[in-house]
Amino acid sequence: MSIDFKNVVGNSTGINNDADASNSIIDKFVDIYSNLTANNLHLLGDIYDNEIEFRDPVHQISGLSALTNYFSGMYQNISQYEIDILSRTQSGNTAYLEWNMKFAHPSLNKGNQIEFTGVSKLRFSEKVYYHHDFFDLGAMLYEHVPVFGSVVRMIKKRAAK
Repeated sequence: MSIDFKNVVGNSTGINNDADASNSIIDKFVDIYSNLTANNLHLLGDIYDNEIEFRDPVHQISGLSALTNYFSGMYQNISQYEIDILSRTQSGNTAYLEWNMKFAHPSLNKGNQIEFTGVSKLRFSEKVYYHHDFFDLGAMLYEHVPVFGSVVRMIKKRAAK
């Protein structure tokens, strides 16, 4: 079963895409993430509150310093990283971004590129203070681990029947 994120979120009530102040932080967020590298991690301070709460299926990180360290470590372990923002919608001070990530890690998928989609929920005032990423951890990680990946793919295939 697949869900068309654009239709689900696009039909929400209270969509407010005209608020200049709130759009500017989301515009800045999209711009920074679309161009993020190991050399410009200092820009995270332009979009994240010092007390940022970041969550994804693997991590729960509190604070801008810890989040910057997380990204710094991530860039040391990957040979490629690219994120494309596919769509966005906003209701008040909450925004949802649909994205596509591509990365390569020497221990996963024989070092070849891995690609998957996800959604980020952002809450913000002047800066983003809450960031929660939702994505299929199997598509990102488990399916690409030697031996274990074939088992995960087999289970997913059987579950789809």
